[in-house]
Amino acid sequence: MTRLDPLADAMSALTNGSMVGKREVVINVASKLIGRV
Repeated sequence: MTRLDPLADAMSALTNGSMVGKREVVINVASKLIGRV
């Protein structure tokens, strides 16, 4: 099953990581857009 909005998933991962207190969040680049952001 494919993800519908990979950019939103990446932003959610960043938000969740900052709420937990992580200083670094690893996101697999699924598209060129996420790589540029």
